[in-house]
Amino acid sequence: MLVSQARHHGSFSHISGVDRIFIAPELNSFKMSPKCDVWSIGIIIYLLITGGINDKRHEEMFDFKEPVWFSVSEELKEFMLMALVVDHKQRASLE
Repeated sequence: MLVSQARHHGSFSHISGVDRIFIAPELNSFKMSPKCDVWSIGIIIYLLITGGINDKRHEEMFDFKEPVWFSVSEELKEFMLMALVVDHKQRASLE
């Protein structure tokens, strides 16, 4: 539904707030694939662990130095990092 709305408006610029972070970067070019869902899963994991948006930008790396990350398993951190790769060609897949 978001993609059809964006095609109508010509971009995702009309979407604001928290909803916007769920949009995989490649959707700005209307390149839709199952890896878009992987991005959203990574965002959901991040939000569940941190409780909200922490002013992280797509270009920034996570350093996991905040106390909230201390009890999170290395495997979950690694999965989240693989899910939040900006380049969809390098992002983890659901296969």
